[in-house]
Order: sequence, then structure tokens, then C-alpha cells
Amino acid sequence: MANRTQIRLQQVSGSLMNLKSEAAQYVTPAASSALTGSDLQDILGVFAASLNRIHGAASDEPFNNAAGVIRSATNSASAIKLHADAGSSQTIQFLNDEGTANNAIDIEATAGGINLEFAASKQAQLTNANADLFIKLVDNAAATANEKITIKNTNGTGDDSIIIDSDAGGIDIDAAKSITLTSAENEADAIVINASAGGLDITAAGAAGEDIDIANTAGSVNISAGEAAADAIVIDASAAGGGIDITAGNAANDANSNIDIIAHNILNISANGTDANDGVIVNLGTTNANSVFHVKDSGGNSAFKVDGAKAVTMGGTLDVTSNLTVNGNLDVNGTTTTIDTVNLSVQDSIIALGVSGSGDYSNVGDRGILFPRGTAGSITAGLWWDNTQFNLAKTQTGPTSASFGSVGANNYAALKLGNLLPGEDDTYDLGSSSLAWKDLHLEGDVLMTDAGRVETAAGDLTIASAAAQVVIDAETDIELNAKGNNVFIKKDANNVLEVTSMDPGTGKLIGIVSASIGSLALVSAQGAGEIHLAKGPFTANSATLDIVHNATRKVQFKMGNLQEARVRLELDDQNAASCIHDLSGSLLLDDGASSGEIRFQEAGAGNHFMGIRAPDSVTADKTLILPDGHPSANDAVLVASTAGVISYSTALGATTKGIYVLTASHAADVNFRVTDDNAQHVAVSDSIGSLEKTDAQGKNLDVFVNGQLLQSGSTIAGAGANADYKIHDTQDIRFAFALEIDDIVQIIKRG
Repeated sequence: MANRTQIRLQQVSGSLMNLKSEAAQYVTPAASSALTGSDLQDILGVFAASLNRIHGAASDEPFNNAAGVIRSATNSASAIKLHADAGSSQTIQFLNDEGTANNAIDIEATAGGINLEFAASKQAQLTNANADLFIKLVDNAAATANEKITIKNTNGTGDDSIIIDSDAGGIDIDAAKSITLTSAENEADAIVINASAGGLDITAAGAAGEDIDIANTAGSVNISAGEAAADAIVIDASAAGGGIDITAGNAANDANSNIDIIAHNILNISANGTDANDGVIVNLGTTNANSVFHVKDSGGNSAFKVDGAKAVTMGGTLDVTSNLTVNGNLDVNGTTTTIDTVNLSVQDSIIALGVSGSGDYSNVGDRGILFPRGTAGSITAGLWWDNTQFNLAKTQTGPTSASFGSVGANNYAALKLGNLLPGEDDTYDLGSSSLAWKDLHLEGDVLMTDAGRVETAAGDLTIASAAAQVVIDAETDIELNAKGNNVFIKKDANNVLEVTSMDPGTGKLIGIVSASIGSLALVSAQGAGEIHLAKGPFTANSATLDIVHNATRKVQFKMGNLQEARVRLELDDQNAASCIHDLSGSLLLDDGASSGEIRFQEAGAGNHFMGIRAPDSVTADKTLILPDGHPSANDAVLVASTAGVISYSTALGATTKGIYVLTASHAADVNFRVTDDNAQHVAVSDSIGSLEKTDAQGKNLDVFVNGQLLQSGSTIAGAGANADYKIHDTQDIRFAFALEIDDIVQIIKRG
């Protein structure tokens, strides 16, 4: 092998740098057992992965864990497992014979729980060095449903022989069945439930019939409270809608069957029922006067009494502070009837004013109702009939006036109501020639039966004709002032023409006329008429853009003024092959954010095109100058100079490639044939032809020996020279060094 193609030591340095990634490939035991690699790097990767699984790692690195730490990166059950499976005498021991702290051995689960499981009929216990038993959990495998966990003290005789103490929190005792507290001590305090600082709650969530029973079969039941509060003792059955029964005695007229309720302040009895017959019910023992419900004052005098015969006796004045219903006629005798209520409700369908007690009508005075407010004697609002018309106004009229006073200026009252309908169709007026309304305020439409309507839907004001035209006839100008910026001309519900404006960002508004549907036509009725676009105010000397469409089917765009204009663009639509569009001056295509394009439509029936455009960003103006005429030969390409002049150039040929495996050594500075005449070529197509001894040829030719790119030169390389080979003729090259058997020469020629 040539010295220049030998593999040097520096080329293999760093071959173990991928050990970490190799270890990641064999991180599982299954991957290690199925090892498919065949080099040292794979073998070292398996070793590193095994070390990682045994010792653990703090990241993907196999060797960075701290001493004495075992961790697992596997997110599954049994991520770290200590397994002894050799025989029944094996034990697993965690031993720390140096640490003296309470946490000398620390087993923690900071995010989950700790599960301690042992075999049936075995036990788990915690003891100290003196073999003192602290906690013992025993599973009786034969007991099944009768299994028990017992906390028992067989020696202590004090009241606190078993203490369950929680210094900072509570103690929760839950059971699927009964909880029984039993004491064999024959004392008054045999069982004591004491809350030394707080309250005591006894609750049960049982179903109906599963009660809390407090009973004393021989003695009394005392409920007392020492708190000075309004609810010192509360008996409450409101949570589930239940009642409370208090029964005294078991026989009638029993002298001990009384219920005494004594309140040294107020006795409150509240019945909050809302159904029929709910409330406070007092049942008397008989239906005669012997049984009474009696209310007396502090001196023993009768204030109110109801007996079993339903007789009611009042010992003082009756003051009805709520409703009073009289089943029958009510006659009020007197000169004045005063009703001091907030509202007066009368069931009678018709109220007659001015009718005497005998039923006769009176023809004297007005008929009306006053609505006094404010200071007595001031003008008062009223509604009255004066035998000519109804009036709603404020006058100087009082309750004792015979008729309503005259209405002063601006004293007619406002009236708020719903629909206002005339008595007959097309008969009455709203206002008159002598009494006209000032302003008419409307939210809805104005409907004119014979002509149409004025609509106000969605805030719009629409004049709609029923069948004929809408005519706006003005003596002077007609002004359309739209603050919303748009003026629409519609056909039915479709926009046809829109007049609007916009600010392009310069602070100056631009007027816009656009067709909302279809096309927009600007038409000049004259045969040779022109359409002029100009900036106002418009005069004969205004600069204009003129559009001219004459009978020859040509459209011309002129620029100038009304006196003189020059054709800048002419579009010819004669439908002939010789149709030519003329443009005077340069053409700039600008598409805003991107470059404009020149598009050439395909000649067939399709709608595709070929386009040319500038790049999105151009540092300076450039012009490309096309060549004069066609290329002199086929397979030419366009090339450009730095000045933008485009010309034709011969295109490079196809890329060829040759690979040669040496069957014998080859001396330096000896022709090496690159065509298929060289029997050492690998494939029939391995042939390089038409070499040129030029500098350009050297740029298009790459020669490799054993994969190493060689440097070309114009002369054969000697001692100390930099060139590795040179082109000798059209089909031979010469190397500056000798080749050896099995060397591989690869030659690539472009063009």
C-alpha cells in the first residue's frame, strides 16, 4: 500500500468515545443477551450497561453515581429488588452497627406508600435490643373471617394501662361493624368520655330505625349546660325533616305529668311549615268550656281566652295588625272613611264616581282621581273627565274641591303606555292643525298603509316603497353623509355599488367606488368619448389618466391633461395572431410583500403558466441583457457576466466514474489507464475518457486511493512535491507514488 494511503494512528483515536451511547443500547438484560455487535466498542458497551444496572446511575452516564448509592432508572414495579431464592434458611438483613441516631436505618417513600407483606400464619414485629415487644401484627391463617388484631395489656391495673395518644393530631377509629366500649367497674364514672378543652359530638349515619339511644332504666337522665349562651342546649331534628316528641306521664290527670317550660327572658315558638294546616296547633281536651287556652297578664287577669266551644274573649282593645276578612256586608257609618294602607285592592269590576246613595247621577262638577304627592296644598296630578274630554295634568285641586282647577303652562303630564290605537281606522288624527306635536321619538318602524314604511331594524333607517318609486326631490343639493365610511347602492338585498374611503397610512383619505357583485362599468355615452381619472378639483389643466375604447377594439391608456395626452399603453383585442400590445417606457411589476411576476400562459387548453420574477430582496437595481440571436450549437446553456450580460456556453457532459482494484503492484510515474482497457476495472461501465491536460480538467476530476482524495499537479510529483498525480494524456494518469496489490483506485470525472 502506498505511504500516502496508509491508516495512521491518529485516524483511529477516539474510537471509544461512543461508549456511553453503546451502553444505552444494552441497558436491558434482554438487549445484552441478544448482543449483535462484533467489535470492541459493542463489548465495552455491554459491560457498561451491566454496571449501570447493578450500581445505578444519576443520568444517562454509566459511571457517575456516588459511592454507596444504588438507584434504578427503570419506571416499573420491582425497579430495585433484593431477591434471596436459594433455600428456606435464607434471610435478608439491613445492618447498621455504627449509627446511633433514631434514623440509623431510614426507609422512606416520599411520594407513595410502604407495603409490608408476610406469609400466612407468620408475624411481623418491632422490638428493641432488649427484646421489648412494641408492635406485633399476627395473621391467623386458619381464622379467616374471625381474624383479630388485639392490643392488650395483661399486667397494668391503672386507669391509663393502655394509652392511645396523639400529641398533635386526632385519632380516627373506623369499623365495618359495631364499636363496643365495655367497663366491668361498678362506679359512677365506669365509662368516661371527656373533651377536656373542646366539644363532644356523637353522630350516627344509620338508616331509619337505627337510632342513638340514651336510656337509664332505673335513674334519671340529666342534660345540663354551663355555657351562658342562647343555644346552651340544642335539640335539633331538622337535617332529615324529622320531628321531636316530648311526652310526660302515662295516664290522664297524673299529677306528675306536667311539662314546665320556664324562660326568664323570652319564650319563642316558631312553626315554619308552609303546607296546608301547618303552624302551631293547641289541642284542647274537650269540646266544651272546661278546656281553655288562656293568656293572662302578670297580675293574673284574663287577656285572651279560647275554650273548647270555640268562644273567644278579648280582655282589651282589638288591634288587627294584619289582614281582616269580613264574610258579609260592611257598612261604615260616618262622615269620613279613611283607609291608611299602602295599596287598596277592590274586587268590584266597575267603580262609579258621582253616584249618590240612592243610585242617582249628578251633573255637577268633574269626575276624576287625584294623585297627591309632596306638600299639602301644592299642585296635584289628576286624571278627570270634564264632560268634553279626558285630561291628565297637574292642577290646584284638593280632595274637597267640587271640580278640577285650570291647567297652567307646561303642566300637562307625561303618559307612558303600550300600543296607542285609534278608535276607528283612518278616522282620527294624531295632533291637529292648531295643536301639533313638537318632536316624535320612535324606536320601531313607521308603517304607511298606502305607500310603504320607514324601517329601523338593527339601527338602520330604511325607506321601503310598497309598490312604486321612492322620490327625493330637493330644491338644491342632495347630500349623503355616512359616518360609517360606506355608501351602498343595492338591488334587492345584494350590494351592487359601494362608495367608500380609506387611509393607506399617509394620513390622506382615498375615495373608492367598487362593484360589490359582478363588474364595475364606467361608460361614456359619446361614440368617441373618454373616461378621465384625475385628482380634484377637476379643471381643464388637471393631470389625468384617460381610458379610450374606440371601434377598432383597442383600449388606450393616456396620460396628460384634457388639452393634450399621450398614449402610454395600448391593448389590442382583434383576436388575431398579429395582436400586439404596445407599452411606452419601462414596466415595473410590484406585488407588495413579494416580487411581481411576468407570466407566460400555456398555448394549449390548460390554464397553467411559466413565470419570471425578481428575488424577494435585491440590494441594488440590476438589469439582465439578453443575447443577440440563437446559440451556434445544440446543448448550450445561458451564462451571465458580472455586468449582467447573458450569453451562450457549451454545457458540461455527464458524470462518469471508474473503480479499479489492483491485482499487482504499480510503480510510480507509470501510465495508469483509466478506460475500460484497464483489466483491473470492477464493472464494464468503469471507464473514464477524453481527459484533457488543462487546469479546468483538473478541477473536474477527483482521484481517490483507498478512499483518500489526491491532489493533482501539472508535472509528476517528486521528492518534497505536493502533487499526488498528473494527467498524462487523454486516457492515462501517473501517480507520484507506487501502488500495491489490493489498493483501490476510484476516479470521478464531471463533464
